[in-house]
Amino acid sequence: MNGAAGRHVYDRLQAHFPDAVIVRQEDADRVVEPILVQRGLSRLLAARRASPFMLKLTDYPLMAKGATVLGIDSDILFFCEPRELLERCRRPEQGYLVQRDPESTYNTTTEVIQREFGIQMRPNVNTGLLVYPTELPDLTAFERYLQNADIARPTGLIEQTLYALHGSELQAIDYLPPSYALELQAGVAYDPFVARHYAGLTRPLLTSEGIPWVLRTGVLSSRAAAP
Repeated sequence: MNGAAGRHVYDRLQAHFPDAVIVRQEDADRVVEPILVQRGLSRLLAARRASPFMLKLTDYPLMAKGATVLGIDSDILFFCEPRELLERCRRPEQGYLVQRDPESTYNTTTEVIQREFGIQMRPNVNTGLLVYPTELPDLTAFERYLQNADIARPTGLIEQTLYALHGSELQAIDYLPPSYALELQAGVAYDPFVARHYAGLTRPLLTSEGIPWVLRTGVLSSRAAAP
């Protein structure tokens, strides 16, 4: 996003998160693309240019400054302190921690993956919430997976498919508990949730249902005050 509108967005983000380093797209391109070119990862470079979802796969580990990557999609709302998530951030060495999707949504079938790569795919991986050690992703493995034309399709599932492939190959995927919900229905009870991912067609519920519920109940302030 460029021009006055883009500056307004960045200024608002910086005001809300004064200690954050906000990376502009052009700045990320200047860092990440030369690395991919230098390493000869042509498929990964092409996929990054074709799908904005790939930024979660390439830019997170290549631009992270700490030992842990925590990925949070913009359509996720928290209702109390995410203790399981924070604990994994402190001890990420176990592999990938993900949300559990209601179903397995990948760019190709698990049967194709088994036949072509010999990988038993873990089911129901959703990378809306994602924790892993910064050094864990293997870019050469992602490049290898992208040989498959279906996997390389620039859909909204491409990076999720690649993360799930790598974690499955390493046998290093854990799931957050059900309280980190990927709930696809309206009007559900919010009390059991630590967080909710408003994916797909439920995205409008983030502003029409989720945020009003938080404001109405004051749940964040009341739970924060609890011992």
